[in-house]
Amino acid sequence: MVLDLVVTGLAISLGPLHNSAFILLLSSRRGVRLGLAFLLSWLANLIAVIAMVVLLTGGQPPAHHSTPSTAAIGAKLAIGLALVPYSAYQHRRPPCPHSPLRWIAGIDDASLVTAAGLA
Repeated sequence: MVLDLVVTGLAISLGPLHNSAFILLLSSRRGVRLGLAFLLSWLANLIAVIAMVVLLTGGQPPAHHSTPSTAAIGAKLAIGLALVPYSAYQHRRPPCPHSPLRWIAGIDDASLVTAAGLA
């Protein structure tokens, strides 16, 4: 259960990253080709994840009304309690200036493999 929440949270937090990468690829010199490579790779990754989930679960959904273990509840509580002071620290911390990412500078020279890798 905790792993499910961590994976879901990670996917949600990284969602805008692939959108930004796709927009940057489209704005490059060979934007259409790079964008197509990105989309096809993203689709292949999505199909691979779906296939792995179906193979690992046998195509069966989780049991309805099953109770989580005490360890799972305790782990979720511990993670939630640890995130409260961390969020307070992040809120009080002064913003730091960010330098441009290195891969953005070379986006015009990106290959099709690089575009697919970004997906």
